[in-house]
Order: sequence, then C-alpha cells, then structure tokens
Amino acid sequence: MERERKKKRKGLKKEGGNKEREEEKIRREEEKGKREGGGKRKRGREERGKGEREGEEEGKRGEEKKNGKWKERIREKGRRKRERKGRKGEKERKGEKKEKGREKEGRRKREKEGK
Repeated sequence: MERERKKKRKGLKKEGGNKEREEEKIRREEEKGKREGGGKRKRGREERGKGEREGEEEGKRGEEKKNGKWKERIREKGRRKRERKGRKGEKERKGEKKEKGREKEGRRKREKEGK
C-alpha cells in the first residue's frame, strides 16, 4: 500500500503536480482548523502581534536588571539543569544494577547445568 502511494507521489512530481499537492495541503490545514482542537498552524510574527508586545517586554526586563532579579532567574535555570542531570545519573546507576543482576542469573543457570 505504501509503495503505491510513493509511486503516485513520484508521478505527480513529474506531471507538475506540485500545485495539486500544495492545494491539498492547504485544504487539509483548513479542515484541521474547523475540527475541534484542530492542529496548530505556525503563524508569522505579524499574526501573533509580537511587534506590538516587544516594547512592553523590554521595559519589564530593564526593571528586572536594575533589581537584580535576572541573576536569580539564571541561577534558577542552572539549578533545574543540574537536577535533571542528577536524575539521569540515577537512572544509569539503576541500569547498572539490573545488568549485574542479569549476570548473576546467568552464572546461577550455568552452575545448575554443571551439577
């Protein structure tokens, strides 16, 4: 079934079916929007209205710099990062323990067979 689809796609490309594919893509996006909880569509800067908000955010950041809150934010970020790394270490250790247990099991089986 997948092979047939691929063949169709290749065929479309040769016939200049790119336009058709684009139209189909647009139609699908519109249908997603109509459905409840439809898929997200990436929007440009203008659509989000980011240009208008930029000035306000910069003002807030300027105040934070004066108060020294930005340092705290950076420290917090580092703290979270370290915590995450610590968790990863624990998982690795757990994996090593499991591996050791498997080795022991294998040894026991060999001993049983030897008896």
